[in-house]
Amino acid sequence: MNIRKLTQYIFPHKINDQNHYGSFIGSFNFIRQLSWNLFHPNRIINRIRWKTLFSLTNLKIKKYKKYLSAENKDKKLLSKLEIFLNQGGVLVNKYFSKEKINNFLNEYKDLIHNKKNLAENTNNKASIYRIMDLYLSDSLIDLWLDDELVKFIECFIGNKIYAREYPRLIYTKYMLDGHLTSKNEHNGKYKNTEINGPYFWHVDHSAGHVNLHILLEDVDMNSTHMQFLPESNKYFNTRDAYSDETVANFKNKPFHCIGEKGTIYFHQGNTLHRVLGRKNSSRLSLIFSFSVGAGIEMNCKKIFTLLSKNFEIKKISQEKRSILKGILPLNGINDIINGKLGTQKFSEIIF
Repeated sequence: MNIRKLTQYIFPHKINDQNHYGSFIGSFNFIRQLSWNLFHPNRIINRIRWKTLFSLTNLKIKKYKKYLSAENKDKKLLSKLEIFLNQGGVLVNKYFSKEKINNFLNEYKDLIHNKKNLAENTNNKASIYRIMDLYLSDSLIDLWLDDELVKFIECFIGNKIYAREYPRLIYTKYMLDGHLTSKNEHNGKYKNTEINGPYFWHVDHSAGHVNLHILLEDVDMNSTHMQFLPESNKYFNTRDAYSDETVANFKNKPFHCIGEKGTIYFHQGNTLHRVLGRKNSSRLSLIFSFSVGAGIEMNCKKIFTLLSKNFEIKKISQEKRSILKGILPLNGINDIINGKLGTQKFSEIIF
C-alpha cells in the first residue's frame, strides 16, 4: 500500500472527490465526519464539557412554557424556540420596532457615515466588509440585552448565557456580477480579486454558541443577505468549509434571512451559514454573540471603545451586567496563581 492510499485509509475525510476538494472538505457523510472528529476531537470535547452535546428539545420547550406562563409573557416566541432547536436557526420578522432601530441608528449615525465613506473610497472592486466597534449607549443596551431575547437564548442553550464577543456593527457591500462559488474559488478564479466577507459555507464554534443578527434596514431577495442550512446543526460538523455541491445535495434547501427593518434571526455555532452576495447591494446589520461561557473574547482596545463615551455602567442591572462580565470584567480583586487569573480566595480586608 503506497503512502497516498494509506493516508486516505487513515484519514478518509481528506479524500477529494466531486463534492470535496481543496479547503472545501466539510461533509455530512458519517465516515468522513467520524474521521475528522477522531483526529480533531476538541469540538466534541467542548460540547461535552459545556453540556451542549444533546438538544433536549422537549425539556427546553417545557421550561420555556413554564417561564412564559409564570411571568404572564407574550407567547409569540414559543413556536420560534422549537424551530430554532430543530433547525439550528430561526427568523422573527419585525421583532424590534422601527422606533428602537431608528434610535440606535441615530446614536451611531456619525460612526456609520464615516465608516461607509471610508469603505466606499477604497480600491476594492469585489466586496466590502467593515466591522465597526461600538461604544455603550442606552439604545445599544436596549437591543443587546433585551429581556425576552436573553431568556429565549438561555432556554435554547439550557443554561445562563454570557456575551461571547463585543457587539459588532457590520457594513457589507458586494460588487461582483454573480455570487461566489466554491468551485471557482478552488480553481483560482478569484485569485487576483480581494474578497472580504464570509461568502462560503462554514460553521462557527459549537459549544453553546448563538449569534443574534438584527436587520437595521429592509433586506429582500435582491439584497446581499445571510443564509443558513436548516437541520445542518444535527451533525458533528467539521471546521472545514463546505462546498456548494455538498450543500446542494443536503436534504434541506438554504433558508434566506430577509425581512423588514427590525427583523432578527439567530443561528447556533454548529449550523452551516454564509453570506449570499447580490451585485451593488449593501447590508447593515448588528451582530451579538452569546455562549454558555466557552471561548469568551477579551480585548482591551474594544473595552476602551465600549467605555469611551463615559456611559454610566451602573445603570445596567446586576443581572444584565453579569452577562457581560466575561468581555467587560466586574470590579474586584483577583489572584494570579500559576499564571492563571482567579478570584482571591483569602482576603486580608478587615470588615
